[in-house]
Amino acid sequence: MRSGPRRGGRRTGRSLMCTLFWTGEQGGQVNFTNGLTIVFEYCTKVLRQALDPKSLLEYRETLVREYPPEVQKVLFSFNCPGPDGFFTVTKAEVDKHWEDVDVVELVGSDRLKRQSASDIELRKFMFVAAVRLHQRGYLQPNSLPTVRATTETAAKCQAVPMDSAISVRAACPAAALGRD
Repeated sequence: MRSGPRRGGRRTGRSLMCTLFWTGEQGGQVNFTNGLTIVFEYCTKVLRQALDPKSLLEYRETLVREYPPEVQKVLFSFNCPGPDGFFTVTKAEVDKHWEDVDVVELVGSDRLKRQSASDIELRKFMFVAAVRLHQRGYLQPNSLPTVRATTETAAKCQAVPMDSAISVRAACPAAALGRD
């Protein structure tokens, strides 16, 4: 997914730009910002169901401390649907792509200040997943699913179960509802 010169253990020049921006032979473009949207919209369209794409993520938990209990939750893999069945984007693959890159330095701390470390990690995963979707031919140059992906994926990939619960919250302050 990347190549190019390195200096002092950090990527420079073209290699660095390939890490943050990807352009396919057919013209498809993925960047750190749009990868998440591309992948989540793709999943919903090809599976032909309402879906929380986060249900396709696998997390691993490690007990850090027994009392008081503290658990470290790490994004481990993403199971992405495709016309040939699900394929997996792993943490090892994502780490390899983003090694030696300080995303905050690259993207800018002002653009990332509202994102948590887990949000940044999710965007890294979705960038790699979007590139893989393009490389496998499941996305058109405009990053929409191909006809093959749209027509064949739902038959190859089992429907993703969803919770039956709904959550409703007030869209106005409690004081406006007469509650203090």
